[in-house]
Amino acid sequence: MGELGGTVEYLYWSARRTSRFMEDNGLSVQPVTRTFTSPAFGWLPTFSRSTTNMNGIRPRAAKAIDDALGQTAVAKFNTPGPIQYAKGTGKMVFGDFISATDQEDETPAVMFTVADHSRRYRDGVAVCLFGSMDSFPEYIRESGPRVEWGWSSSSARSVFKFIQSQGKEIEGYGFLDTPGDMCYAALQIARDQGIYKGSWECTYGLDRPWERAFTYGDVREAQWLAQIYLDMTREDLEADGFDFPRWEDAIPYQRVLIGAPLWIRTPSPQAITLYAGRDDLDHPIRSPARSLSPIRFIARKFTAAG
Repeated sequence: MGELGGTVEYLYWSARRTSRFMEDNGLSVQPVTRTFTSPAFGWLPTFSRSTTNMNGIRPRAAKAIDDALGQTAVAKFNTPGPIQYAKGTGKMVFGDFISATDQEDETPAVMFTVADHSRRYRDGVAVCLFGSMDSFPEYIRESGPRVEWGWSSSSARSVFKFIQSQGKEIEGYGFLDTPGDMCYAALQIARDQGIYKGSWECTYGLDRPWERAFTYGDVREAQWLAQIYLDMTREDLEADGFDFPRWEDAIPYQRVLIGAPLWIRTPSPQAITLYAGRDDLDHPIRSPARSLSPIRFIARKFTAAG
């Protein structure tokens, strides 16, 4: 599979969340200003020029936030919860979060990755992140998805409101009113949104994600930091009434984290793969999906980047 070249360090940067964290914790990072002064030659006057480098702000802000969080940002997920901040490295899939809002100036994004829970449970933690397409670089936003039709969740707006409220509001359509309900709805969206459910070739999560509708691409070696609004272990879900014998395939994880990213970055620009316009990937399934509750089949809405 070919990959995108170019110089990319931050695939995703939430200016609002990083700024709010720095303000709340009394952190500040100033741009670097350098002044160059010419040497004196006899009667010739000296002159000076000052330049301000804005490019170094994000790495220094990220380091300041990471240092301030310390061990609060959890990287080992077999520890007691609830987790408030989490970080990790691995493959991450990203794209539009469909039907979350009717506002044309808002373009929500969804991202999904997995992490190890322990040596016994590799890829045992599902990480479901929700944010804004505005926090991606322009070339990412303009690339669009490879597949532009598929299903979206009827719980999308409830999940969107949950993230907007920083995990304080859980509300839905009668069937989404507990943390377990929210966990399952968010996982279904982040991992499966847009997949053709009627196919025997059904794919999930990080497996053949270019077949998913509304998905822009993936990045290997993604380094991410996220604020977590809902942390649920299998024990938490069982206590919440989740029927594992019935839904074992739906949640084959030891832990599910729901939250919003502060940033996603990669030390290797070549690790970013965009799917749009690619003819070297397997052809997506072309039959429309059958409407199943609580999901619905829709075509992608094209709106201005918000």
